[in-house]
Amino acid sequence: MDLTAKKVLLINFGEISDLVLTLPIFDILKGYSDISLTLLTLKENEEILLNHPLLDQLILFDKNGIVEERQGGKIKVLNSFKSLKKELKKGNYDLGFDLEGNFRSSLLSLLSRVKKRVGFEDRLYRLFYNYTISRKGEHKLGQYLSLLDTIGVDKNKKLEYPLPKWERAKGYVQNICNKNEFFNNSPLIALYPSGKEGGWSEDDYRQLDKWIEENLQQDALVFTNGQGIGDALISSKRNKRIHTLVRRMDLKCQIELLKQVDILITDDITAMALANISKTPTIALSNSQSQKVGPYEGNNLVLKGPDDQVSNIKVETVTDFIGNFC
Repeated sequence: MDLTAKKVLLINFGEISDLVLTLPIFDILKGYSDISLTLLTLKENEEILLNHPLLDQLILFDKNGIVEERQGGKIKVLNSFKSLKKELKKGNYDLGFDLEGNFRSSLLSLLSRVKKRVGFEDRLYRLFYNYTISRKGEHKLGQYLSLLDTIGVDKNKKLEYPLPKWERAKGYVQNICNKNEFFNNSPLIALYPSGKEGGWSEDDYRQLDKWIEENLQQDALVFTNGQGIGDALISSKRNKRIHTLVRRMDLKCQIELLKQVDILITDDITAMALANISKTPTIALSNSQSQKVGPYEGNNLVLKGPDDQVSNIKVETVTDFIGNFC
């Protein structure tokens, strides 16, 4: 099947960590052919998608049943699943890719009446597509890229994660970095705790933070997602003002700040995904689930916990590898 389509629909109802991995697909498709590209995703993912230069249309689905269609700066509110189905039919798409392959996304792919519907063949939902392909590898980005095999796209180009122009966020972060000597630390190491059950504990991160201070003579930068551990670490920091600024940053600013970081150490899935965008060298504390969306390429290290438990990764194991990044 060749890419002769003029209107292409991408469906991804995954979380932000999954959505980030869709960005290279935008770049590949737009670079391959002159197409109109529409993305259907969850409203909670809108922060990094609004005014995206490679999207001709963005349709946001709210789990509460409200849908917003954003196109050319206009917002159209659809008040039901039925309205969404109707809107997708009006799109008259030639080609559609279901990147997640769950019941909701595959059903919408069918109901949208996309002429050529591409999805994965490993579930019963394959009956909703007219072109299927097997998943390749464990990482979700590799799986997304495998769908493009159906249209013969050259995927060997360097992967890019295109984003909207965030001049305000970029300027804000640059201003903070320029005014604070803290960001002259070399290497600048950042910790991003998930705070989730089964992840690294507050004590683990405190031990690592102390090791960095004693052995590298510097203070680690701490990101927090409001889950408690990050906030607890910040409370004992000397540079509280800087960390308070970081704590208030939205995803756009966090991505810009991660570009300044030399080493990111994290057990947080979203942080791993953001580091793919910023191309920040990452030590990812992982299990089989987070490995699917964690570092994909570049100078990274994925440490998988014994018995598939991130909490079983020892602090000493991490510190042994930090020297490889310095």
